[in-house]
Formats: sequence, C-alpha cells, structure tokens
Amino acid sequence: MQGIGLQRPQIIRTNDLTKTYRGVPVVDGVDLQVGAGEIFGFLGPNGAGKSTTMKMLLGLARPTSGTVEIFDQSLASNQRSILPRIGSLIESPSFYGHLTGPENLDLVRRIKGLSASTVAPVLATVGLSGQEKKQVKNYSLGMKQRLGLAMALLGEPDLLILDEPTNGLDPAGIHEMRELIVGLPERFGMTVLVSSHLLSEIEQMASTVGIIDHGRLLYQGPLSGLEDAGRLVVTVSDPAGAAGLLRQAGWQIQQVAGNELTLPVYADEHIAGLVSTLVSSAIQVFRVEVRRRPLEQVFLGMTSQHAQVGKAA
Repeated sequence: MQGIGLQRPQIIRTNDLTKTYRGVPVVDGVDLQVGAGEIFGFLGPNGAGKSTTMKMLLGLARPTSGTVEIFDQSLASNQRSILPRIGSLIESPSFYGHLTGPENLDLVRRIKGLSASTVAPVLATVGLSGQEKKQVKNYSLGMKQRLGLAMALLGEPDLLILDEPTNGLDPAGIHEMRELIVGLPERFGMTVLVSSHLLSEIEQMASTVGIIDHGRLLYQGPLSGLEDAGRLVVTVSDPAGAAGLLRQAGWQIQQVAGNELTLPVYADEHIAGLVSTLVSSAIQVFRVEVRRRPLEQVFLGMTSQHAQVGKAA
C-alpha cells in the first residue's frame, strides 16, 4: 500500500481487518488509521468495501479476522463505552414519515438517554430550524439527509462516520451537505470519516484520504501524496534540432511530438539553463510548462490497475 505516515493521534486504528462472505473477501487485510480532529476521506468505487468497513467500525458487522481500535480501546470488548461517542449515517436514514423532524429526533435522543434540550441545537446546525411542523414524508431528499446528519450529531459525538452522505442529492444539496461537514471539526472538535466514490467530492472536504478497491487499501495519506510528478513540456521552433542539442548537453528527452519536447520535471534553475541553452543556439522557445494528470485520473488509474491485477491473478 502506498502512503505517507500520519502524524495526528489516532482515533481509529484497524489491523488486518478482513470480512469474507462465503469465502470471498469483501474487506481484505485493511490497516486503517484516522487521526484526531481531521476529516478523513474514504474513497473507492461502488462495491469496493467502504460500507462493510464502516459497519465493522460501528459493530454492525463482525470481522472475519483482524482488530478494530477506537479511542485507543478494542471495539470488540468495549462497545458500551465506545459506541455512545460515535455518530453515524450509514446508507439511507430511516424515519417515521408521519412525524415531524423534531419528533423523529426526540425518539432518537430518548434512546440515547439525552436531554430534550439537545434537539433544537442540532436542527439549527443542519439548517432545519423553521421546519418544526413539517412531516418528514413531505421533506425533500436533501432535507432528509440533513435530518439524518442531525440524528448523527445528537450528543455531540467525538467521532462521526458518514457513508456517501451526498449520494443522490442535487448540486445545491451536495453543496449544503459538504459545507456542513467541512465545518464540523472546527465547530465541535470532532473527527469525521466520510466515504464517497467521487474524488471530486472528497477533494473539497478532506485533506487525508484512504483509497480502497476490491477490499484492499491501496493508498492512505494526504491528498498531496497522490499528485502526479508531471512532465516538463517545452514548445520550440525546431524540435528535432532542440532535442539533439539538449541530448548532447546531457538532458533527458522522453518524447518529441509535433513541436513539443517532453522531459522530466527539473528544478526552476535547471529549466532556466535549458531555455538559455536553446535560445543561445537560435532556437525559439514558445512555451515551457509542467503538465500533470488531474487527481481524478490518478485515482481512476490506480483503481483500474488494481482491478486488472486482480483479474490476472
């Protein structure tokens, strides 16, 4: 697994976490680490093992093998002390449609043994104040997702686990949900683990990510660690002459196509020397740029490559 070491104190730690169904691994040897106070993006294609991993973190599914530690305690032997400190939104939230939002929340807060005064603040946090008399069956999908988030926030948990919270929402609903999630660590000091199959969504919420595919954790670390090294592209008036000149001077030319030369990315002072070498030989330099693959392409390339390796095996 690729990745860069995480520096924050760890809220979640799994060791060789595995779940099999009928002998087929759905989660396969996952070592997950989530630091305190961060938004951790759990990223992978549909069916990659994200939901199953999250269910094991919540005690909703029992691991076939491996361990889960949350708040530095074993989940297997400390569920009663750990689970009340976790809020979650897994799959589509369930409500009583004939009840209002506050009435649905009141049922949950009673189960959790919380004060009645906890309901109004979470409604305000998710932007549902003023909808107190509206039955949930008349809520839009976005309102239902926000009500589900309100349920997860009851009691101000230390850890929030959200499985595809923007799934099915329109662009406005996605923006609202994303803005809510991004503000939670600073506002409440909580740690957030949020899953998605879209890198574009995770990019706007998380700085640390884990990428899972076919049950295997392929990468874990900062988003910056996924950045493509890129290539230096120099557009010139005489590509063949420029390539020969630069090779003779010791530069590595990877490709000549059209009027563009492709080289590895060099430090700025070396690029200045390259340009000087060309210009002093009467070769015009029209453009010098570093081209990198978008993160989305890096992610898709990583997961598709892993899928091909799995098929070959």
